[in-house]
Amino acid sequence: MTFNPPPILNPNRTAHDLAERLPWKNTAGESCPAYGVFRIDSFNETTLHWDAKKPDGEEGLYYANGPVPVANTKYGGAAMWNLPRRVLVDVDTLAVGDEVGPVDGEWHMSASGAGWRIMRPPETGGTVATVERVLPAHRRIQVMMKEDLLAAVDCQTDPSTAAAYVMRRKPDGDMETTDREITIVNRFQEISVDAGTYAKAEWIDGEWQLYAADCATDASFSTGDVVSE
Repeated sequence: MTFNPPPILNPNRTAHDLAERLPWKNTAGESCPAYGVFRIDSFNETTLHWDAKKPDGEEGLYYANGPVPVANTKYGGAAMWNLPRRVLVDVDTLAVGDEVGPVDGEWHMSASGAGWRIMRPPETGGTVATVERVLPAHRRIQVMMKEDLLAAVDCQTDPSTAAAYVMRRKPDGDMETTDREITIVNRFQEISVDAGTYAKAEWIDGEWQLYAADCATDASFSTGDVVSE
């Protein structure tokens, strides 16, 4: 006797993991698009679902919607990260291996975020990519500053930001500057970095924070972790 398993509508899911679903309710105040990324906020003991909100830049548990939009106050189901999943992304220029993640105020993942890597890039003109969760949670990256990064006005309430190009190591061991851009956040009030400077950033509390820069040897530094390369 031949057994014919039921068809699987989503190629990223199997018959086994269809049961491994996270029931959630959209509490964002707006519709969550297909493959949109959301953060679970709390668990409802009465209805046994998680309340979900739009990404807000905070650390937390993030999941992706399926192929159908979920209106505000309506319910959806998200798959676990035990397998690669399809998510909404902001650009179609992402390549295999690029790191992306949720960003403040957006349903999509972006190179300004972190925690996932592209497995299957979006098609030209497309907005959906296949990503896989990566660990560990603490990540560092090498960059070339695209813009001047000014000192923070206040480390808690008024940091400075600037665009930077991500760098990567080539097979021959040399470094190259890519066209992938991220936003660097500087919370140091005594440190600024000029455009064209080689620097390093670390993913902390939902943002890429400056932690090292190739500054002049006579530059003055605060008592933070930023060091002269």
